[in-house]
Amino acid sequence: MPHKKQVSQEIRGPVEVLNLLTGETQTYTGISAGAAVISAYAQSKHDWNTWDYQARYAPLIRVAKQTIVCGDFAAKIQV
Repeated sequence: MPHKKQVSQEIRGPVEVLNLLTGETQTYTGISAGAAVISAYAQSKHDWNTWDYQARYAPLIRVAKQTIVCGDFAAKIQV
């Protein structure tokens, strides 16, 4: 069974999310980097049901050493 990477839900200050298609950035506060990229992706799809985001979009997250990506949105993982 493949190992599934866990995304920290720890909040460490503002998170800057980059739209990889447009180069635009958005700053999220009060949420983790994972939640921020999920929010940016979901809202780009006009999904405002925030209570469904984790269940619906968490499987789309990809985690690297220093970044987290959901669709066309990326953020640096704060260590």
